Amino acid sequence: MYSNFREAFEGFAKSLYAAFNRSMPVFLLIWLWLAIAFLEPLVILALRIAGMPISDLSLILAGAAIGISLLLWGISLWRFRFPIHLTFLYPLSMLIGFVIAIYSMIVTLSGRALWKGRRVGMRN
Repeated sequence: MYSNFREAFEGFAKSLYAAFNRSMPVFLLIWLWLAIAFLEPLVILALRIAGMPISDLSLILAGAAIGISLLLWGISLWRFRFPIHLTFLYPLSMLIGFVIAIYSMIVTLSGRALWKGRRVGMRN
């Protein structure tokens, strides 16, 4: 569908915010939940590795969440016949997804969303 990263980025950005019916509260709530579910456990682990005082319970819960995330990503990759080793790139995939999501909201609300060099208008 896309031949390079830029095309994929622009392609998803043009429609991601619109897929939420341009509802900012719903959009932000969903992306906040995804950040908490997939990235917050990694932050907890990184803070502990950096020497911050993180409780053992928080570390155990973060480890369990990371394990579940790896399992979910692994199942999805296996199901769609992608290389299973890509499972460990899920933090990067999520980060790129967040960047695309925020960019999508900004360009859609500002009327600057583009697709194949053409401006995609706001629906009234």
